[in-house]
This record gives sequence, C-alpha cells and structure tokens, in this order.
Amino acid sequence: MDTSLDTILARIPSLGAEDVRVLHAAWDGGDAGVRRRAWQHGKRLLEEQGSEETYQVASDLVRRWVNDSRSATSHTNSLAFGTLPSFIEQDRLDQRIAAAPALLDAILAALVGDDLAPEEQEELAAPWLEAMGTPAPVADEGPGGSGTAGG
Repeated sequence: MDTSLDTILARIPSLGAEDVRVLHAAWDGGDAGVRRRAWQHGKRLLEEQGSEETYQVASDLVRRWVNDSRSATSHTNSLAFGTLPSFIEQDRLDQRIAAAPALLDAILAALVGDDLAPEEQEELAAPWLEAMGTPAPVADEGPGGSGTAGG
C-alpha cells in the first residue's frame, strides 16, 4: 500500500463512511504513548527538514474535508430547511472529526516516517493502512504482551 503524501491527500476526498469508521477505530485502539513520542520526534523532524509548511498545507486539506461533511444530497435539505444540519449530516461531521487525528498521523508519517523509530512510524501509519485494507503487521509479543506497561 502506498503511504506517500500525494496518495494520502488524493484519497482523502473520496473516503467513505466505512473508511472513516475504521480510521477512528484503529487510531483509538492504538498506543497513545508511542503516538505522543512519534509526534514529539516528528515535529522536530518537520522543523529540521523544513517541511512544516508542507504539513500545514496537508493539514488544511484535512480541516476542509472535515468541514465539508455535507454531501450533495444535503443541499436539498439546506434549501428547504435553512442552514441547520440534519442529524445525518451531524453524524457525518462527528465521524470526520473523529477520523481527523488518524489522517494527521498518516500525513506526518508520510513526511518524516523514514526518520522515525520503526514503532513510531508504524503507530502513525497503522490506522491509514487498516482503513485502506492493508493492516500493519502485529508485533509477536506472545500472550503476556511486551511487559512495558506498568502493570
């Protein structure tokens, strides 16, 4: 599966409801600690590589996609009932808002992933890969897990 920035940005406008649900579910089930480290490292890399503006342009596309949650069919509702969104439109907006962090993670991974630690790159890219039908490999940790969580 191609995880290049161009591929991700080209695919975002055509994401369907199931893609959006999978993005959010996979992101929500991820490791927040690894993701936090990846973002700390990734932001430094963006700065060092001079890629901050590219990231900003890409994140603006995500923001526009989230805010453009009204489909062509909703325009009829807006003409007939004013500008208040229907419950269906609100649900679509909520789903897109929930999926946005996974998209931003995928964008960061596309920009700096090769310079991240492998587990950081995997954590950022996994929801995108899952939604696109290519799940990230699962580490073989055995039945007890890695033992790194303070349990």
